[in-house]
Amino acid sequence: LYLFGRYKDGLHTWVFDDTNNAWSQLPMLPDLSDANGWIEPGYYRTIKTVAIGVKLFVLGRLGDGVHTWYIDLRYNTWRKVTSQDGLYPGFTDARSFNNPECYLTIRASAHDGHLILVGRSTQGIETYTLLILGDEFPLFTWTSFPGFNPPWADTSGWSNAACYETIQLFKALDVLWLLGSGPNGIELNVLALEDI
Repeated sequence: LYLFGRYKDGLHTWVFDDTNNAWSQLPMLPDLSDANGWIEPGYYRTIKTVAIGVKLFVLGRLGDGVHTWYIDLRYNTWRKVTSQDGLYPGFTDARSFNNPECYLTIRASAHDGHLILVGRSTQGIETYTLLILGDEFPLFTWTSFPGFNPPWADTSGWSNAACYETIQLFKALDVLWLLGSGPNGIELNVLALEDI
């Protein structure tokens, strides 16, 4: 069990040891401090956490797009993820992700060693996967996944809070599901994770 909380000096993390029934604190991640811009709602409200094996990943959006860090619980050191191909999820201010109808839709999940990120742009859902190669010193590659992009665009009514606030991402039966209540009712999209 992990607990994350962002304070003005950065992100604090605790882990619960069920053997000793006690919490212990992991190293702080100072990159997510007020001084680095994370005091803005359009940034701190996008922070997500995902566990993959012995690694904890933290993602969040700044004006230039999504930034990612991880901590390996064997070494307790935070490292920033650098994509080998230079591609990063383009959830930028310039693409209107500073607006709540976009940044509040960002969701993250994991399956079989992959980190999956979705968010709704003005044109519809965009999906990315973070491929992780290696263990102690992994290599990372962000990849756009165009096969899972429902057209939930502003022009279709999805910029309405009654629609975009319903968007959920969840995993069941080895399938990734994206659910939302649009202008025409509930919509459910599915991605077979073996296709990633």
